[in-house]
Amino acid sequence: MFDERCRQSAMNGDKDAQYELAQAYFKGEGVQQSYTEAAKWYTLSAAQGHTQAQFHIGWMYYYGEGVEQSFKEAVRWFIPVAEKGDE
Repeated sequence: MFDERCRQSAMNGDKDAQYELAQAYFKGEGVQQSYTEAAKWYTLSAAQGHTQAQFHIGWMYYYGEGVEQSFKEAVRWFIPVAEKGDE
């Protein structure tokens, strides 16, 4: 769940906090909904190997939510998720 400590941890590079902040922006929970901000934080978390963030940023690229639609980028993020065995 999002709170100010979560934001601070996210800004300090904590991948789990970055994912939680992305979720907050995606859903508009505790912050104004922003798919662009969600994509930013999902990307930072995903780049550190957070599986759920990798899935979510892949989904956003696939559907063009908050980012320019790119199937190539979607696949780039879906591959590590599939390799880990997550569906």
